[in-house]
Amino acid sequence: MRAATILLLSSFIIAKPLSAQEFLQGKIVEKGSGRILMSVTIHNLTNNTYASSDMGGFFKIMAAKNDQITFSTDGYFTYSFTVTTKNLYADNKIILEPAGNMLDSVTVISKYKVDSINRRSEYASLYNRPMSRVTGGHTPVGFGINFSPFTYFSRQEKQRRDLKKRLKKEDEASYIDFRFSPEQVTRLTSLKGDSLQSFLSKYRPTYSFCRKASTDDMRTYIQTSYREFVKNN
Repeated sequence: MRAATILLLSSFIIAKPLSAQEFLQGKIVEKGSGRILMSVTIHNLTNNTYASSDMGGFFKIMAAKNDQITFSTDGYFTYSFTVTTKNLYADNKIILEPAGNMLDSVTVISKYKVDSINRRSEYASLYNRPMSRVTGGHTPVGFGINFSPFTYFSRQEKQRRDLKKRLKKEDEASYIDFRFSPEQVTRLTSLKGDSLQSFLSKYRPTYSFCRKASTDDMRTYIQTSYREFVKNN
C-alpha cells in the first residue's frame, strides 16, 4: 500500500504551562484533487480517543508526543503516523489517497463465496448423504437409514467423516480470511510485509467471533489489536 502524505502548513512554538492539554489539529483533503474530506475517523490508538473531521475537513483530537494516530474512511487508504512535537504545534494538512484497488475487497468476498460454493458442489454427495449412525433394529420408510456398527466403523465411512470435518474447517478458515483479510488490515493499520503477516497470525480471530461481529465490531477489533501490537513491538 502506498503511504499517504502529511504536510505542515505552518509551525510555531507556543509557550504553555506543563498542565495544559495538547491537541493535534488540521485539515483533511483528497490526494490529487484537494477535495475536502468530511466525516473521516481520527483515532488516537495510544489514549483510545476518537474524533471526526467536520464539513470543512477540519479536525482536532487530544494527543501527545509519540501517540499513534490513524485517519480512516471508506474508499481511502488509512494513514497512520507517530505524533511529534512539530505536529502538535502546527496546522497539519492530512492528504488521504483514494484506494484505487478497493475492488480487491470485493474480489476477496467473491472468492470466498465462489470457493465455498465450489466445495459444496464438488462434494455434494458427501454433504447431502446422511452420515452413518450406530443403531439397531429396523427403521420405517421415510425415517432415515440404519447402519450396523460394521458399517459405521468401516474404513470408508471413517474417511468420509474425516473428509467432511476437513471441508468444514476449510470453509471456516476461508470465512475468517474473508472477514480478517490482509487488505482490510492494511487499510486500517498501514501494516505490510513481515509486520502484516505477524499481525495476521497473532491476532487471527475465531470463526465464532467473525460470524457474530458486525463490520464496526471487526474494525474496532483490528484497531484495538493494532494498538496492542504497536505497544508490544
